[in-house]
Amino acid sequence: MIKNKLVSPILQTLFALMTEADEEEEDDDDDEYDQVESSKPCIVAAQTLNEMALHLPPDKVITPLLQWADPAFKGKYFFNKTK
Repeated sequence: MIKNKLVSPILQTLFALMTEADEEEEDDDDDEYDQVESSKPCIVAAQTLNEMALHLPPDKVITPLLQWADPAFKGKYFFNKTK
């Protein structure tokens, strides 16, 4: 991944998935809650990001994430998606 310079595009995709609003309605059934939550794209993206952070050098993960974190915290819609 590092050699082919794929880390940044993958991280950008994961970050975009994590910052998307959840459009599904909340379900109050606690029995199915864990199964539903673990299959949501934002949860899977966060888990994948966690694995990348564990197995890649910090400068390859943290630096790209920090450039996207500030606009995300400010509420800017920076991935140019239209809804």
